[in-house]
Amino acid sequence: MASSFTKELNNNCLSQLDFNDNRDFEDAQRGFIGTIEDGIILTKEGNISYSMKSYDFLKDKCPDTVNPSLWRQCQLNRIHGLFEVLKDKIYQIRGFDISNMTFVRGEKGWIVIDTLTTVEASSAGLSLFRKHCGELPITAIIITHSHGDHCGGFLGVGTDETKVYVPPNLINELISENIFAGPAMDRRSIYMYGQNLTTEPTQFVGNGLGQQLSHGLNAFPKYSQCIEIKGEQEIIIDGINFHFIETPGAEAPSEFVFYIPSMKAFCASEEINHIMHNLITLRGAKVRNGKLWANYIDHVIEKFGDDVEINFGSHHWPTWGNKRVNEYWEKQRDLYKFIHDQTLRYANLGYTPNEIVNLLKLPDSLAKEFYCRDYYGSLSHNIKGEYQLYIGWYDGNPAHLDQLQPSDLGKKYVEALGGEDKVLDFAQKAFDKGEYKWAVELLNHLVFTNPNNEQARLLLANVYTQMAFSQECAVWRNIYLSGAHDLRREPITMAKSDNLKNPYVLRSMNLTHIFDTLCIMVDPSKLIGADWRINLFFDDVKENYCVIVKNCVVNIRNNLHKQPTFTAHVTRELLLGVFAKKVNLQELVQSGKIQMSGNPMHLFGLFASIGVQNHQFNIIEP
Repeated sequence: MASSFTKELNNNCLSQLDFNDNRDFEDAQRGFIGTIEDGIILTKEGNISYSMKSYDFLKDKCPDTVNPSLWRQCQLNRIHGLFEVLKDKIYQIRGFDISNMTFVRGEKGWIVIDTLTTVEASSAGLSLFRKHCGELPITAIIITHSHGDHCGGFLGVGTDETKVYVPPNLINELISENIFAGPAMDRRSIYMYGQNLTTEPTQFVGNGLGQQLSHGLNAFPKYSQCIEIKGEQEIIIDGINFHFIETPGAEAPSEFVFYIPSMKAFCASEEINHIMHNLITLRGAKVRNGKLWANYIDHVIEKFGDDVEINFGSHHWPTWGNKRVNEYWEKQRDLYKFIHDQTLRYANLGYTPNEIVNLLKLPDSLAKEFYCRDYYGSLSHNIKGEYQLYIGWYDGNPAHLDQLQPSDLGKKYVEALGGEDKVLDFAQKAFDKGEYKWAVELLNHLVFTNPNNEQARLLLANVYTQMAFSQECAVWRNIYLSGAHDLRREPITMAKSDNLKNPYVLRSMNLTHIFDTLCIMVDPSKLIGADWRINLFFDDVKENYCVIVKNCVVNIRNNLHKQPTFTAHVTRELLLGVFAKKVNLQELVQSGKIQMSGNPMHLFGLFASIGVQNHQFNIIEP
């Protein structure tokens, strides 16, 4: 349960914000039409994809084990169903996933904006929508940006023939996050989104950006069916004029926002939200630029501020009324600009990231707005993100240039402090005094010295738990509790699936994506001495590639080498089959079904060098 120190921190939060302001609750419930009766979405195997019922405890008074401000945000995010945003014109599915799915009425049917994380969630949303709004066809899909919770449910509402409008490089960035860095991001995401935690007031209560990710089948659109919209331009989709503005380098590497003049409605995508968002995300991703982010919002204010009446987005609930929308936009703009500018100001005064986070506070005009609070991003890690954007990971101190690795550093600390029992005693005293950060410092060294010290593991888990209970930032809470979960050796209920074995993800990849993934996965120790030039003719897609292996590195050219050591005629599906280890390449070559010349051992050697990816690596121990 919560310690006296944790309770005090949570009580202090109550005086910082106006908890009597119910406008967000009014907006979140406005236009409610209906929802799923039992509050549960199932996969075809009968597993739970998403459960609204599991959050019924949020109807109760905030307990001591949750920050009151975060509790309020989760109460808002748990509101679920189909909502009317603009009569007969705009509707939203909210609370079926971490993200929203929006329907805009066109001349012939409905235009869908974002398709949630999974096919199960988007299918359930579409069924509810059709129940109340009829059976008109889906005439187009707009995917606002390159994160999987906005397009993973594509096949739940669209087909391979559906027109899909996307910002430039959307598929490239999807592949970058979900395939190139997929295992690392997936493992860290389990911590960030609390996916091994139980849903209850002492464990997982939400994610701030939404309640939780749905589970099930991820199915992206095909690379070839995406229509890119670049820069700023107006486009007619199913008879409706959309004014698009590309916004790369802010919330996502590939993103746009748009205005619908005939409806006086602006889709903010994920650039304007009822939270402080991430300038760097703790699951891992490219750093975002707060100045660019603010500039995009300011351009929107300048362009549409006089005319707009509705703001809706990829998460949370809409805002109505010109005055309220403009105030919301301005403060979201100034939130990211303040963090960007002041981080650099302090950096130029010689302060390091860890020092800046203890010096910089938001002005009250921003800090007292619920939509500027640390529910998903935090002021602390956003400051570190902007520092990294300009200056990098190194803080300038030579002591931090070439440090010992954690297990070696831990052993030295434990030895210097007099042994494991002594460190444990120091840590217990720190815990008893509420000095949780110092207790973590001591115990982390001890666990990395001896991960089998169960007393140290349990005490560190208890420290993380108390730190979690006071966090306003949902993902900080989830990360601390996930660390405690692993330290206690509790059951792993969520193991990330391998996207390289998901045909509905692979279908979005072109051959360049596939070869780039191969390059990342090779074990160089298996390529020592290799000097291969492999020409591959893909007769099915009329493309040719050369794979060059030298110096234990694989390079790819999308044309042929003049002096190949091996040549073969293959297909895209064959390559994917070999890649996913569903096809035995050696047997296939020996069968004579592949037209080839040269030394086939070069091809065998290339694929034999592909290493096994680890989707469940350790985080809180060596």
